[in-house]
Amino acid sequence: MLDRLFGESASRILLYLDAVEEGCAPEIATNFDFAVSAIQRQLRNLEHAGVLSSRLVGNVRIYTFNPRYPFLPELRSLLRRAREYLPDEEQKRYYSPRTRPRRAGKPL
Repeated sequence: MLDRLFGESASRILLYLDAVEEGCAPEIATNFDFAVSAIQRQLRNLEHAGVLSSRLVGNVRIYTFNPRYPFLPELRSLLRRAREYLPDEEQKRYYSPRTRPRRAGKPL
């Protein structure tokens, strides 16, 4: 639904981060069956635009929404509305928080 507005990978990243609050490139790429390099490029673009911020945890870069982004409330409202219109199967598969803990030694 937002693919034409943001592009496929950017819209999926934004919807995912809105649903689970934070994530790293390998996790997002695996979730959507995208190349990690494509997700990393899009995450860098979104961070450079000020939409996302990141921090290093060990050698993994974790991305979240930038709380200083001036249009963050409006963007998150748009993302939540868009997620409401997704089929239930897609919402559960891609945008549901993990219900089991991550395995030890696995990056976020």
